[in-house]
Amino acid sequence: MKKITLIMFAFLASVSLLQVNAQTYTGDTGAIPDNSCPALTPYNNAVAATGSVGSAVGEYTLDNVTLDISHTWDGDLEINLVSPSGVSLDLSSNNGSLGDNYTNTVFQDGAPSITTGSAPFTGTFSAEGGSMATTFAGEDVNGNWSLNICDGAGGDTGGVNSWSITFSEILPPPPYLFSQDCSEEMPLEFNPPVVASAGVVVADSGFPNDTGIVGTGLGEYRLESVVLNVQGEMAEDVAFYLQPAGTAIQWELGAFAGGTDGMDTAVDLVFTDSSANDYFAWAGGAPAADYLPADGAFNTALAGLDINGEWFLVVEGAGSDVTTVNSFCINWAMSSGDAPEIFCLADFTADNDEGA
Repeated sequence: MKKITLIMFAFLASVSLLQVNAQTYTGDTGAIPDNSCPALTPYNNAVAATGSVGSAVGEYTLDNVTLDISHTWDGDLEINLVSPSGVSLDLSSNNGSLGDNYTNTVFQDGAPSITTGSAPFTGTFSAEGGSMATTFAGEDVNGNWSLNICDGAGGDTGGVNSWSITFSEILPPPPYLFSQDCSEEMPLEFNPPVVASAGVVVADSGFPNDTGIVGTGLGEYRLESVVLNVQGEMAEDVAFYLQPAGTAIQWELGAFAGGTDGMDTAVDLVFTDSSANDYFAWAGGAPAADYLPADGAFNTALAGLDINGEWFLVVEGAGSDVTTVNSFCINWAMSSGDAPEIFCLADFTADNDEGA
């Protein structure tokens, strides 16, 4: 099976069907005072976004903190991230021994702990003190975030070359998640009279609220189109059927049309509920842009069907001319948007008296 998923205008978060909008802010730089612990020197970063750290729509995830520090003997350094309200998280304390520098070091939840790394800590690590999401949950994003650093011994010096913090605003999900399943049993070549078939394994997205069934509700799937690329010596000798997973149904897509020359060169045949074109009316030459399935609309007939499993293209031929199906794909659209909300005006009074 070949599976292609297209997210329109959005990045698909790994745990939910939400869009995110990343914003990166750059902080102050400067020398790190030598032998200064326990006094911490703040390097401030003014974040203009408004909202709080969380996981709901309208809130922000703290995506990462990225820093570049030049300093001999990293083991002297204690580095903390502090929120505008004063909540502090230990990013790295006394790691790196006598090694030098933090070079393009990224702190991000889910990565290996910084304690597993070595100077100059190039790469992505999680904070020594725990999860950023948990530590700063509910904290106001807006205001001065600071990188607080102290040097615990004399003789080795350095400074903060750069540091940034990235927040991602959680936006409502896109209205639809589009996906495509294409058969890998291609090309399918046959010499009528014969019936041949090729399968494609379809699987739902696995995301929360994905029902995996055909329908129009949230988390349900609409079969957008079946697309075939076909070439044959006698178009009018061939019929195409779609057999959904787990059924014996053979839904006629189109049959015995296209005249003698309709498939002399490879053509795309697109079958979709939104078309008004009749496949049987195709008398030859180039096909129409799309056709309504001969047996009627997919989504009406298949409502409630589980999409998971192997779907088949069944091809029937008459005569003796060779036909080749070069590709067979099913396109889906899953409704992933929020349900509509109804708002009432303040102090609104409803009156259903006749004549009111």
